[in-house]
Amino acid sequence: MPINISIRVDTSGLRGLTNGQIAKQASFAMANTLNDLAFEARRDVQEKLPRWLNLTRPFIPRSLVVEKANKRQLTAILGFLDRVHLIHLMEKGGTRVPHQSKVLAIPSQARRNKKGGITKSNRPSALVQKPNVFVGRVRGVDGIWQRTGGRKRAGIKLLYAFEPAAEYPGGQIHFEEEVRRLVRAGLEKTWARQWARALATMKR
Repeated sequence: MPINISIRVDTSGLRGLTNGQIAKQASFAMANTLNDLAFEARRDVQEKLPRWLNLTRPFIPRSLVVEKANKRQLTAILGFLDRVHLIHLMEKGGTRVPHQSKVLAIPSQARRNKKGGITKSNRPSALVQKPNVFVGRVRGVDGIWQRTGGRKRAGIKLLYAFEPAAEYPGGQIHFEEEVRRLVRAGLEKTWARQWARALATMKR
C-alpha cells in the first residue's frame, strides 16, 4: 500500500528567493527525504526478516530493494523482487496457486534442518533423483514418496503431497506495518535535515 507524504514549506524566512527556486529546492529535499526513509526502512526490515521467517540464508532479505525518487518523480518504491513472489502471502495471507507446474509440492515428511527449513538436497527436484524416491499415487495420494527399510521391514513415507493450491494464514511478516512506523517516526527529522541541506547547497 502506498504511503502518501505531504510537507508544507514555511517560506516566511526565505527572502530573496523566487517561488521557482523554492519549489526546485523543495523537490530536491523531498526526493532525498523519501530515499533516506526508504533505505532506512530497507535496513530495518532486512534485519527483522530472519527472525520473522526463521531464515538461515540471506536470499529473501537481499530481495528487498529500493527504487529511488528524484526531483521530477517524487516516489520512492520499497519492495521485493519477483523471485520471492510468495512474500505477500506471508504477510496478508491468501491462496497460493502453482507458479509454473499444474500442482504444488507441499512438504509432508521431507527432512528439515534444526530451524525448520528444507535444505536444497531435500527439495523435490533433488529428491526425485534418488533411487529410493519416486513420484506416484499411493493409497489415493499423489506425491513424492520414499521407500524405507530393508526387504523384511520395507515401508514407504510421503515426502511431498501434490495439491492444486495451498492456503497461507498470513501474519508471518510485518513489512507494511514496520515501514509505516518508521516513516511516521523519521519523517520530520529527515525532512528538516534535507531541507537545510537543500538551502545550504543551492546556487544563488
